Amino acid sequence: MDSYPPGLSSLSQAKRSRTLSRHPTVDPVDCQKQIKIAASKVVSMDSVRDGAALRELAREHCQYFAALFKESRQLGPDRTITIGTGCTGSAADALVFEAMEEAYREYLPGLSFKYSFNCEISDKKREWIVKLHEALAQHGSTDFVHVPCMFGDVVDLGASVAYCHVHDKKCVIHSVDIFMCCTSCKDFSKQNTKRTQGLVTQQTSTPGGSAQTLMGMNAYIEAHRPTIILFENVDGIDESKETDKVPSGVSDMDVICNQ
Repeated sequence: MDSYPPGLSSLSQAKRSRTLSRHPTVDPVDCQKQIKIAASKVVSMDSVRDGAALRELAREHCQYFAALFKESRQLGPDRTITIGTGCTGSAADALVFEAMEEAYREYLPGLSFKYSFNCEISDKKREWIVKLHEALAQHGSTDFVHVPCMFGDVVDLGASVAYCHVHDKKCVIHSVDIFMCCTSCKDFSKQNTKRTQGLVTQQTSTPGGSAQTLMGMNAYIEAHRPTIILFENVDGIDESKETDKVPSGVSDMDVICNQ
């Protein structure tokens, strides 16, 4: 059973759906050794510009984990892994998964990544994301051959269907293996001098939309139960706050992890 900061348990929903705990799956000494090796890596700007750095880092990622796992387990499932994103932004992750797919093929020939949907509220960003996926399809990757659904607002992702800007109709919101998500950063960010006071996670609506997008993210997770959740952090979200409800002080990140 995990232990949480004093006062945090009272902020959680009465019914918890899961409890997270840590269980080492690799040798911690070997793990630290590989971390030091990776941290010492120097990447040239030229290789970043031409895309070579991303492919090289992906190959090294596989090599590091193969060394850690030895022969006790394989690097991943030898099948198609589905992906969905909320508050997608620039969608740079699509380039990462393309490089990872190429690198993994040496170890798992049947592994591929397939986007089920993206979700972005900005018209210009939606246009960019669609064009990026179209470019990846034309690039020739065997599994990046379709443009995934594009939903418009993360608050809709807890439903079974939502309007899709790619297909111009309501499409099914699928469960995925990997759900990459974040919230609007405006009410968390230290750059916002008028940011919300107190815990954003305990409010249903905030001026910058952070509370609303968080609720949408949680709604998708509860309704569709993704296997892996990748949450993008923002500076300020892990800052402890003193409130009437939490005199001992916890952060919004504490609450998110406890949910």
